[in-house]
Amino acid sequence: MKAENYTSYVDRFVDTLGAELDLISFDHYPFFERALTAAKNKTSSPAGYRANLGVVRAASKRANVPFWNYFNVLPFGEHSDPTPGQLSWQVFTSLAYGSKGVLYFCYWSPAGGAPFGKGGGVVYPRGSRATFKRGAHYEDARRINSVLRVFGNYLLAATSTGIYRVQPHGTHDNGDTGTCRRGEQDCPDGEQPNDDLTLCAMNATSVAVNSEWPGAGLLIGQFRMPDGRTALLLHNQNWDFSIWPTVAFAANATEVDPVSGRETDVLDDSPYVPGLQLSFGVAEARLFVLDTRHV
Repeated sequence: MKAENYTSYVDRFVDTLGAELDLISFDHYPFFERALTAAKNKTSSPAGYRANLGVVRAASKRANVPFWNYFNVLPFGEHSDPTPGQLSWQVFTSLAYGSKGVLYFCYWSPAGGAPFGKGGGVVYPRGSRATFKRGAHYEDARRINSVLRVFGNYLLAATSTGIYRVQPHGTHDNGDTGTCRRGEQDCPDGEQPNDDLTLCAMNATSVAVNSEWPGAGLLIGQFRMPDGRTALLLHNQNWDFSIWPTVAFAANATEVDPVSGRETDVLDDSPYVPGLQLSFGVAEARLFVLDTRHV
């Protein structure tokens, strides 16, 4: 399309289709191995994954259409087989940015040789090319999808109004990835989530894992629900560490139970410590609803 850069490419795609555009969908498979991330194009890093989501989020809001994205499930080329935490990281990072659909690459392991000959999809051949079985990622997908079905009741009809990230000091992936430039039409706020929480309906501190490896912090997706309330999707950006941030909500909050779907009281996960503590497992996401209608 002779675009001068990535944001220009997305911009032209949206403008060329115009009223015929029903949705935007893309594939992005990040490297989680730190050595590969450091050595390769940074757009293939976790930071690049966020940057790409930011560009497509801005384009979808401008065009008033939803966006979906594919994420990696299987080992191929230099990509290792993703861990359950890395699968959750890809899905819930996308959800925080406002993605209305996430797609497994691949659900059925692709046939053929390199680079996908190892299989490893959600369903893959075992013993012969004609005999398939549910792989380890089938249970991962079922676990993730069960949460998506619940959260979708709140987020599918909601409008993404902000994306924020509370970054610990010394975090390893907050640099420029070369994906876009601040101020471009599809990159108005820059590559990475805003760390200024002035317009966010909450605050959070104490997100570092430890001083030697501070980790990737807390991602906050903010949404306006049809009934005027605010939904906050909080996601642990560490795919290999748990975190216990101290948080403060701007209004009365309830938490959406990921199993029952009911709104429940927000409980302090460490009541012996001052303030409200929330615990997050590896790459875990939690959904909160704030009654901001009269704030």
